[in-house]
Amino acid sequence: MPMNCLGDYAAFMSWFHQARQSATPGELLAANADLTSPLGLLRRAMMAMRERPVPRREVRTWLAAAHEQARPDEQLLIEIYEQHAAVKRAHMEGQRETDLLRQSLREYEYLLMQVRRMPDSPLQAEMELLATDGLIRSAKRLQRSDLVEKHAPRFEALAASMGSAPLFQHSMIQLLGAYTFLGDYVRSIDLGRDRRLTTLARQGIYTELLLSTVSNNYFNLGNLDQALAVLDDPYHEQPRPALIQSTFDSYRVYFGELTVDPSAFELPRYDTFFKCLLNFTVVESLVPVGKALAQREELLREVLTTSELALTRDTYPTDLLFGYWLRARARLLVGEYGMAVQELATLFEPQPQELLNRALLTALDLELAMTPMSALRIPLSEAEQQFRQVFEDARTTRYANPESLARLVQRWHPQAAAYAALMPNPLRECLPALDLLARVDQRATWRGQALPPALVPHLTRLGVRVPTLGVTLSGNAAYQVARLSRLVGETTVWGPVLPLLPVVVALSRGGEAHREAARRAWRDFGMLPGAHRDPELDGVVEVWRAVVAGERPLADGLRALQDL
Repeated sequence: MPMNCLGDYAAFMSWFHQARQSATPGELLAANADLTSPLGLLRRAMMAMRERPVPRREVRTWLAAAHEQARPDEQLLIEIYEQHAAVKRAHMEGQRETDLLRQSLREYEYLLMQVRRMPDSPLQAEMELLATDGLIRSAKRLQRSDLVEKHAPRFEALAASMGSAPLFQHSMIQLLGAYTFLGDYVRSIDLGRDRRLTTLARQGIYTELLLSTVSNNYFNLGNLDQALAVLDDPYHEQPRPALIQSTFDSYRVYFGELTVDPSAFELPRYDTFFKCLLNFTVVESLVPVGKALAQREELLREVLTTSELALTRDTYPTDLLFGYWLRARARLLVGEYGMAVQELATLFEPQPQELLNRALLTALDLELAMTPMSALRIPLSEAEQQFRQVFEDARTTRYANPESLARLVQRWHPQAAAYAALMPNPLRECLPALDLLARVDQRATWRGQALPPALVPHLTRLGVRVPTLGVTLSGNAAYQVARLSRLVGETTVWGPVLPLLPVVVALSRGGEAHREAARRAWRDFGMLPGAHRDPELDGVVEVWRAVVAGERPLADGLRALQDL
């Protein structure tokens, strides 16, 4: 390391970025093991914090030794970095860090005040930049947008004034990451599209970090196509770097368009989510009859076991919401709709721009309305309005894409998508889900292909989350059913073949306009074919025919489902 890097943070960041092109942090540490001055030990600690795994004991030892030998201004700089290292270690170790962050925020505010009172020092700019950076990092995790707003202009001005392109680029990526964390995805994208940042990225300065951060904002807005384009466009004629490929593939897994080995991802913090989503993908590929039903339940129980960690450690609010959805969806699919409601008991309000989470969670509430529950988590009218609002916001929010959100909903909540296509004033983005409904009169078809009559009542029971009777398919019928698989992206999906009754149950919870929509759907799609061999369900369907006609109360229909 050049000697000017010891007292000049801008020079250190420029050197370190260049040196990283040909050596790992560990190799750089070994090459600079002779740096034993206070600032030398500090720079070694900074390099070590980029090593994986972080040599935590050495970092603490070096910083303590540096502080003991240092001048007063160097001591203050070391104290600032000690605070940064402590918070970063806690985050990487998955510790519950809320209390630590509150303490850290107070500490950074105190340190920043000390910096501004410090007599002139050549380390002044570095001290102020690092203290402000740490304050912004802690403030974002505590959802203190007011503090981020207050300190962001000075932080940007400091980073720009120090004359290091890598330092400026890295600092601005940290700032746009703060906006991402606060749920202001549009502002984060705006900053990420700043010509200064994109020019530096084209020069190879933190290119992957900028692209992955910007793309993540498009992803959280539910705009899969643009999220993938941001990652793909710079590399369309060459292999993508490992981080970019992992991020690219992870988005497709979230949207149910790719099946890969979860160990292939270089994103260890999200291993839990990838494993759960890949289980969901396998579940949706199975023909839901015979032994596959047991396999399906086993995979969903694995989701519940695996996802426990996502809710028992501190994590990003966006990820916590996604974890609630994962567990509630798994509960719903195994027929535990009451427990699905319990999983959502501590649900908090997503940020307005969290369109991906909002779409999934509101779709889940619509599908809960298709169960035998008498008292819903929220009334149907509210659930429907919230779902509509997601798409209205997607149409009016820059960088969002309502069609992409509709694909997401149709992949993981096809019954909700069908409801949105059949409800009064349907959502045009969800109209393609009508093609997933079975058409039934004396015989049953799906997308023009014949369905075995016994399959429809079986799927109907699955769709309203009540016990099934089991269905045995002959060789020809089994062949017919197996042919209903199709590709979504690079994943195989069976059907989904949607029966009408679940949607009718939800529509019947609304007013007269909703019951009229249910009557129209019943005429257009039908309910049970002849020779279906489930007389008990026949009786339930007749109760619902009367409910839809306004001849019997909703409670009678729900009770009939509960008795199945």
